[in-house]
Amino acid sequence: MELSIVALDARPVMPLAGFARYDSEFVVAESLAGEQRTDDPDQVAIYVKSFEALRAAAATGPDAVALVQHVAARLRG
Repeated sequence: MELSIVALDARPVMPLAGFARYDSEFVVAESLAGEQRTDDPDQVAIYVKSFEALRAAAATGPDAVALVQHVAARLRG
């Protein structure tokens, strides 16, 4: 298991809608209209690509710890 943190100023900028990816075959996306499920390969590929972009932009391991410590220090001011 891995914890990754995507900072607010990280790139790429992604939509605020959440989604859950189940392997590369099934996605559940949340929207204002409710939950939407798809297994259409073309649509799933969009979410897989978005997930990989988020993963690439995320801080992990020591970088994630440093990010949390930096934010905590700023909040303590």
